Amino acid sequence: MRTNHLFKILIAMLFITVSSTAQVSLFYQNGKAGYKNTVTGEVVVTAHYTAASNMIQLPSGDYYALVFEGTKAGYINDKGEVIIPLIYDDASVFSDGMARVKMGGKYGFINLQGKTVIPFDYNLAGDFVNGMARVEQGGKWGFIDIKGRTAIAIEYYNAGDFSEGVAPVMTETGSWGFINAQGTFVIKPAYIKAESFKNGEALVHNGEKFIFIDLSGKVLRDLSR
Repeated sequence: MRTNHLFKILIAMLFITVSSTAQVSLFYQNGKAGYKNTVTGEVVVTAHYTAASNMIQLPSGDYYALVFEGTKAGYINDKGEVIIPLIYDDASVFSDGMARVKMGGKYGFINLQGKTVIPFDYNLAGDFVNGMARVEQGGKWGFIDIKGRTAIAIEYYNAGDFSEGVAPVMTETGSWGFINAQGTFVIKPAYIKAESFKNGEALVHNGEKFIFIDLSGKVLRDLSR
C-alpha cells in the first residue's frame, strides 16, 4: 500500500516545482515517512506516515505536504500540524489552487482551506492544469473548469491532461488526437496511443511505431532516434 501511495506522489511531483528553501525535509525510517529540520537535523515530525510528499511552497510563502497514514490521506504544514484532515481515500498535491481527492468511491476537488469546491461526482479525475481538469463519468471523459462547470463535453473514451494548450483524447473508434481548450481537434485522431506534449513534442504511436510529433502534427523523429 505504501508503494502505491508513494508512486502516486512521485508522479504528481513531476508537474510541480518544489522550493529548495524549505526548512523541513522528508526522511524515511523503518519504512515510514517523517520530516527533519534541514539545518539542525532535528526531527520535526516523527516517521509515522505511510507515505508523504516533500514540503511544497504555496504562493503565500507557507509550506504544506501531502501525507498518507494507513489508507487515508490529508495535508500537514511544515510544523507537522494537520491543516486538512486525513479523511480521504486518495489525494493529490495542489495545482491551480485545487487538489483532487477521493471519498466514498468518487473524486472531487478541495481548495487550500480544505473546503469541497467541486462535488464528489467523478469516477476518475486528473489534476487541474491551466484551469481545466479531465474527469470521467459513465465511462466517458471530458474537462471541467475550476468552478466545476463542463468546459469540454464528457464524450471521449479516454483523455490525457492539457499541456502546452492541447490535450490528447480518444474517440469512439479508438483513435487518439489532440484538442485545444475549445474542444476543437488541432491534430486529427490518427494514433493508437498518445501522450501529452512536453517541450513542444508528444510521443504517439501511428500503428507501426512510436514517433514524436510537434504541435502542428509534423513528425519529428521516431522513438529509436
